[in-house]
Amino acid sequence: TTYKEIFPQVYIFPVQYPNSGGQEKNYFQNFLLVALKTDQKPTFSSSDPELNKYLSHRFSVEFEQGIVLTDEYAPVEYFATKALH
Repeated sequence: TTYKEIFPQVYIFPVQYPNSGGQEKNYFQNFLLVALKTDQKPTFSSSDPELNKYLSHRFSVEFEQGIVLTDEYAPVEYFATKALH
């Protein structure tokens, strides 16, 4: 939600478990966030097969609206603690 306040396009790519969607409690993984200021849709393709593998992991799920984090409201420690429990 915070990124969508600034960028017209925001994409998320799971790095390790593309089919889990991050929903399983036993999986922790990294996500790559790509935010674009253009309205032109990207192709997300590459001549590099390794890179194409990761590009094919793009989440196609719409995330529900959440809290916009700002300098006045940036509860990083709170959310990080919740994620670990």
